[in-house]
Amino acid sequence: MRTIRPIRGRASRSPVAQRGVTLIELMIALVLGLIVSGAALALFVTNKRTYVASENLGRVQENARTAFELMSRDLREAGGNPCDSNVPVGNALNNTKWWSNWGSAVTGYASGTAAPFVTAPARVAGTDAFQLRSGVDTGISVIGAMPDPSADIDVQSTDGVSNNDLVMICDFNQAAVFQVTQTPAGLKVQHNSGAGNPGNCTKDLEYPIDCSGSAHGQPFTEGAHIAKLRVSGWYVGCNGRTNCATGPGRSLYQVSVDNPASLATNEITEGVNNMTLTYLMDGGTDYVPAASVTDWNKVVAVYVDLDMVGQDKVGTDSDVLHRHMAHVVTLRNRTQ
Repeated sequence: MRTIRPIRGRASRSPVAQRGVTLIELMIALVLGLIVSGAALALFVTNKRTYVASENLGRVQENARTAFELMSRDLREAGGNPCDSNVPVGNALNNTKWWSNWGSAVTGYASGTAAPFVTAPARVAGTDAFQLRSGVDTGISVIGAMPDPSADIDVQSTDGVSNNDLVMICDFNQAAVFQVTQTPAGLKVQHNSGAGNPGNCTKDLEYPIDCSGSAHGQPFTEGAHIAKLRVSGWYVGCNGRTNCATGPGRSLYQVSVDNPASLATNEITEGVNNMTLTYLMDGGTDYVPAASVTDWNKVVAVYVDLDMVGQDKVGTDSDVLHRHMAHVVTLRNRTQ
């Protein structure tokens, strides 16, 4: 008779053979897992911080580049006209607005001096500002001598010039600033005196212009050019998106005037914490602040220092990034 032997299964194994992971081994595994996970998390956080810092630095540099590019364009053309930058300029505008007082090509306002072109948003206290003036060529030329004392100017085209535009007429002897009162049929530009915004004080455009009414001729003849007057103001203002007490709440603004009906304040770039301006005088060797400039007609270059800030607190001091960007711009053209 054959003996039947029992089949040895798992139930027949000894207690030693059935033993799993001990508590100590489990704790060691958990600790090692936490160390690896912590290292991976630290690497991720470091990479993210580096990326945010690089992105903030790139944004700061790009904002500064945009600010300098647009500001330099206005500065270089300050005082320019289609004729000769050295001709004397008369002003037939009623001087009732900041943009109608045609003076020097550039006028600066120190941090403690109010800038007349700032309305809203408010200018940040302790920052400099400046105002620029120039004439932009329209391609319009005079085709006949101006009759005296008529307000009509015969031109080959009125494209690019509209009623109320601020313009300049010039030749190689002199220039005059006035407001267009009408562009009637027949290719004419008119500059009547009287009420307006700001309006003309006289129809007489011969230099020096006398607003008292003592006319002495219409000097511009065939070949004279008409340019649109461009007046702009630059300042640092509160953008309203964050607290203006900190850099991210401040932006660089441009106030532009081509036509009194279209005066506009444009935000150029954000993150401009401060703007410091100094000026080089003709024959001078050092740049001086606005308070030391005695004759704005002698300014030949402007040193612009922008304090730029980032948006996030990623600096080594746990604050936003700060970078000082400086740029020197020479005034290529002067009208006076």
